[in-house]
Amino acid sequence: MRVLDASSSIYRGLAWRLASTDLAVLRSHVTKEFVDTAHTILAWANVNEANVTPRLLDATDASIAPAGLRITDYRRPSWSKDGSSLYVGLRQREPVADQPKKSEDKVSDVEIWHTNDVHVIPEQRSAEQRDARATMLAVWRVGDKKVMQIGSDVAETSAVLEGDAYATETDRKLYAFGQKFGRRDQDLWVIDLTSSVRRKVLTKVRYYFGADPTGKRLSWFDGHDYWTVDVASGARTNLTASLTGGQHVDFVDRDDDHPTNVLPSIGSPTWSKDGGRTRRRFVETRVPPPVRQAHQTDWLRGARHRSRRETSTARRRRRRSSYESRQR
Repeated sequence: MRVLDASSSIYRGLAWRLASTDLAVLRSHVTKEFVDTAHTILAWANVNEANVTPRLLDATDASIAPAGLRITDYRRPSWSKDGSSLYVGLRQREPVADQPKKSEDKVSDVEIWHTNDVHVIPEQRSAEQRDARATMLAVWRVGDKKVMQIGSDVAETSAVLEGDAYATETDRKLYAFGQKFGRRDQDLWVIDLTSSVRRKVLTKVRYYFGADPTGKRLSWFDGHDYWTVDVASGARTNLTASLTGGQHVDFVDRDDDHPTNVLPSIGSPTWSKDGGRTRRRFVETRVPPPVRQAHQTDWLRGARHRSRRETSTARRRRRRSSYESRQR
């Protein structure tokens, strides 16, 4: 046993790189000017070697992160596959001077929901702790003197794509009104992890399914067809136009009864491990309701696997018939 680092600080977020002996950890750094805690990043390459020294990003240097931000322990560090980068979380600093002053006056417990609030009061209350620990994604090229910010809002979702070349971030701020009624529209941005250039690849997409296993394509459903967009070039491909246009195929879940102007698809798509093909479920509209034939299609190879799909209306009728027969 040997000591890698020693101080009076608290060490958090121990992270090993998969199938290696590379190690990263966060070391706390507290100052009297802030009520929060910043963190220094320490990273070792092959800790089994004797006299190995860590590469670090020191929290005592304010320039390591964008102005007003700190590296937080709310997101455990994670390694890129090649060990050249670490992904960490950022949050706004909380100066002592900005904190509410203590008062002997009784604090009101009245809760008022404003019509501009996207979330109702019970939802706000249940998400309070989660929101307090939300972070913005950032990347540290191990050895650099600062982190590169990827996420721009703690309320949005950021993800690093397979291959560690690009990341994505959602943007729902323009569609707050629809969010109140379950219309989860969002824009999607792609960030180049080398140049930090951001560009919008999708606008007002409601049914976004994420990236393929290779991180090269993003997929979504527009209420009629399935689409993909190439992350690098931005080229879009309609995967199902030939089927919905001429073969009487319907991918829309028309039994969905949510108050929406864009109906969802029948289930969610799945990708093959190599990202070369994807499977979807659809309904052949030539079969009259209430009984419809459902198919599962392999788009790139054209293999179809048929199965029966019963509508919710047919299920209700069957249950009602069963109940009436028991009453007799």
